[in-house]
Amino acid sequence: MNHILLDVFSKLTVSQRTELRNTYKDSAIGLRMFDFLDLVTGTDFKTADAVKHVYNGASEAYNVLENRYFKLRKKIIDDINAFSNDDVIPIQAEEEAALSNCKYLLSIGDKKEAYKRLTELERLCWERNIFELLPSILDNLVFCNQAFNELDKNQALYKRMEEAGKLQYDITRVNIISRQVYDVFFTKGITHAKAQFNSLKELAEKNKKYPRFLMCYHYMSMYYKASAPEYFDNSQVVSRHLTEFKKLYDVHPHVPMMNYRANYAKHFHFHFNHITAIFHNNRCEFEDAYQCVKKTWEVSHSSDSVYKQYRTESLYTNMFNTQAMTGRYKDALETITAYTKFLKDNNKLDRLAFANVLKAIVYVAAWPQTFKIDAAYLHEQVDEYIKQTKKHDNIEFSLAQAYLLKAQLLLLDAKPDKAAALVKRTDVQAWLTELKAQDIVSELMDIVCKTNSAAKLAELLKKIQHRKLKASNSEQFRLLHSLIGYLNFSLKNSKKEL
Repeated sequence: MNHILLDVFSKLTVSQRTELRNTYKDSAIGLRMFDFLDLVTGTDFKTADAVKHVYNGASEAYNVLENRYFKLRKKIIDDINAFSNDDVIPIQAEEEAALSNCKYLLSIGDKKEAYKRLTELERLCWERNIFELLPSILDNLVFCNQAFNELDKNQALYKRMEEAGKLQYDITRVNIISRQVYDVFFTKGITHAKAQFNSLKELAEKNKKYPRFLMCYHYMSMYYKASAPEYFDNSQVVSRHLTEFKKLYDVHPHVPMMNYRANYAKHFHFHFNHITAIFHNNRCEFEDAYQCVKKTWEVSHSSDSVYKQYRTESLYTNMFNTQAMTGRYKDALETITAYTKFLKDNNKLDRLAFANVLKAIVYVAAWPQTFKIDAAYLHEQVDEYIKQTKKHDNIEFSLAQAYLLKAQLLLLDAKPDKAAALVKRTDVQAWLTELKAQDIVSELMDIVCKTNSAAKLAELLKKIQHRKLKASNSEQFRLLHSLIGYLNFSLKNSKKEL
């Protein structure tokens, strides 16, 4: 890592170094580190020399100071990368860049330094299961030994080359299979991908020494099954894959998944939180889902340019959904404001009605708290969304869902007859049946349109509260929650009238 620090530091311009030093103006240790780097003349340096210079006069034991140095070194590397490449997307992963640097050293005749770095890189790639690079690393090590006339060292390298070649082939197969699973999932459904998952499992069993294969199997399984309707009522399968994966990931956080690419660890950190959020959301564990989405939101809005690509519509809608499901209504409205700005900045004006539909969802869920939102405007915007969705239905929020939302708004406006008319629509009835709520919504409409009996409403409230405890998905939970809010408000008002 010392040579990496020296390499990134040496590439800074004079003005960049001045600016970087300014960020460390209150850190004497950091400034001494920069002074030390200015003095280094070669392509590497000894850790002991750096520790001596940076912590000169410190009374702590060397191992304590060395540990502090390692943390300082990593922080400076991260700061330099963020500082000097804020808008530059790296095209090579860290290990891949290190291999390129080794090849450069070989090209200028510095075989001794190249050999030293290749040896450390080989160790790192075996440890991280980066099979994509190992054949080339080993081949260059063999070349160095031949150049040094130390051919006896190559016998062990040849054996490792054979193994690396087989592992490279197998990880390529994992990549191919992962692509096939995607195609099957979106064309036929996850249950038709059994052969592909069996193949992934076989590769994991074949390569037990290398956790990357088993991690890929568990990750692929939980990723697709967590979002597959076929597993919504069988979440223990997803839970098992998630548990097994977490065990492996905690021990091997730097092992890439299917795709080895630049900043693979950072990308996977984002995706893992995303899929874990889906898993918790499907189990109605909304607070856990919110915490996962919050992490993806924070990194996406950090100064790290790697995560900028994740500032998409789904980031805003996922954040909104988990905030709304956990009762963070004010935060959810702020997210809608940010989402609206995002749509305008990206000239997606046709999506503004959908953003206002999200606002209507908050209005219904938070009732009788209204946050001073204009109900008439919400009606207008939901009508606009319905008009758009009639032309092109949207799986994200279907026409049936939009009509049901409109009915809820009408109910809150004390227009039960109009609400009941929308609920009777065939598509709305089908959606309510899917949510296992058709009977209670029909019963509610029957009561409010005919007798408006407080006793019957109270009895229905108990039934809905009981069913909410057994909700099997977020949409069912959201509907039942909003109905409970409406009934509590109605019963409270009826008591006042008495």
